[in-house]
Amino acid sequence: MKHAVVLYESGNAAADALAEMVAPRAKRSAAKGPRSPDVVGEAAQEAAAMLKSRNFDKADAHNVLSAYAVLHNEVYGVAPGEIIGAGKEAQKNRAGALSRIRAIASKDFSGDFAPFLDLLRFTWTRERFREEQARKRNVPREGGRISWRIQFCESLLTEWKVDLSRRRTR
Repeated sequence: MKHAVVLYESGNAAADALAEMVAPRAKRSAAKGPRSPDVVGEAAQEAAAMLKSRNFDKADAHNVLSAYAVLHNEVYGVAPGEIIGAGKEAQKNRAGALSRIRAIASKDFSGDFAPFLDLLRFTWTRERFREEQARKRNVPREGGRISWRIQFCESLLTEWKVDLSRRRTR
């Protein structure tokens, strides 16, 4: 690739910013009971540490989803509200995302979550590059972003596999 592959920059406080952004929501919803699974706070800090070390050996589905949230916030400057909120819709989305992550791990990665590191790197390096190019050309990007449904879908997984195959033949 012509641009630097940076998955998580040291000193970048994306996980802290994500946790800070949703802290008021967490406090308001504390009376309603715990949010499960949590993709902010401690889970986001764990995911950020895994991204920084580039080691997903001990990752689980929650870490993968948290890493997605951290990278989304880092690239777009906006947390993925559809999975970090305390409401029923966010809980439903988190459950759906976790189910999809587990299915991919089971079907494509023999139950291992470590390969998600490279899938996330592929997605967010490319997306960061696209965002930067649009800013450099002073052309606003309209429309889409990488939602959890796109991040953990078959077509993006296939694009990543094609990229892996191409890298092996170079």
